[in-house]
Amino acid sequence: MRLALTTVLYAPGELPAALDDLRAAGGQGLELQPHHTHRLLDGTDDPGALVDAAAAAGVGVAAVMCGFLHDEASLDAHRRTATLAARLGADVIPILPPPPGRGTLAELAGLLDALAADAGPLGVRLAVHHHAATIVEGPAQIDELLGLVAPEVAGLCFDTAHYALYADDEADAARRYAARTTHVHVKDLVRRRADLGYVPDGRTGARAFRLPGDGVLDVLPAVRALHEEGYAGWAALEIENFLRPRDVSASLGLERTRGALA
Repeated sequence: MRLALTTVLYAPGELPAALDDLRAAGGQGLELQPHHTHRLLDGTDDPGALVDAAAAAGVGVAAVMCGFLHDEASLDAHRRTATLAARLGADVIPILPPPPGRGTLAELAGLLDALAADAGPLGVRLAVHHHAATIVEGPAQIDELLGLVAPEVAGLCFDTAHYALYADDEADAARRYAARTTHVHVKDLVRRRADLGYVPDGRTGARAFRLPGDGVLDVLPAVRALHEEGYAGWAALEIENFLRPRDVSASLGLERTRGALA
């Protein structure tokens, strides 16, 4: 399993700082969040410069996230993201399902088929991110989508904290979904879902999510279960608040995640 760092807390223009923090923390890859991806797609930032900066730091680009996949326009953006990912040396695109009312699971499966036809030949895999406030939230929706999508088309971006918003068996679930998992997000929750009182979103996520080991979930057993089941892709630490300086959170979170693999 390879360890990555997401760029949630790094503003546009701060990718060099993210690369420095990743290198210092002993991680291997950087996962680009949409606010960085879109600047690379529209030419605001230079993909070649990012490749050079990553090489200079001795790390790589692990994954490139574009956003929601729900219509032809977003399909086109994801096709361009697949080309970008290949140029950057990344091998996976985590994909957000649409919010309720903006598509069905069957429609999402069709869009994934179309995207895989272009991404596959580039060596780029698709990972559907089950996520709060989308049409793929908990186990029942995950299972239904995976039943509609062939393994060679798309896998799952298994997120320890988002899964735990809808069920309490994240370590068992990691083992159960390991064969269909093509990317992983690693983070914890401050309280179990029954005690949280809300579903984290863009406004409340920072106070709900925690580094692995700082919350109440079985995050590290879930990472260990994936490892034991043979998952060899990226496990991306997702830091969503400034409870510690970013570099400290990166070092501590990746150290704890690495410890689960020993």
